[in-house]
Amino acid sequence: MTAFGSSTNINSTNVTSETKAVTTGPARVYGIHASGPAAAGDITLTNGSGGTELFKIKKGGHVHDIVMNFPQPIYFSSSVYSAFTTEQVTSLTVLHS
Repeated sequence: MTAFGSSTNINSTNVTSETKAVTTGPARVYGIHASGPAAAGDITLTNGSGGTELFKIKKGGHVHDIVMNFPQPIYFSSSVYSAFTTEQVTSLTVLHS
């Protein structure tokens, strides 16, 4: 699969726990898909565990799923680390290379 005319292979990682490493090294994130009950909450992606927050979105209380494709990939120089609360988000899929 190619994105935006590039020849980069894109991988996906599904996360179901509240805080977890999505990648073990540098990566570019192209988008996310989040599922959960109709409850408000935050989804964040940081540059490594406890690193700089590079992406944050607030999930509305009336929303079950969020699909977001980024216009340009977000570069994580260390690793991609996700955080959310399982009462608001039960599954997060991160598209990355």
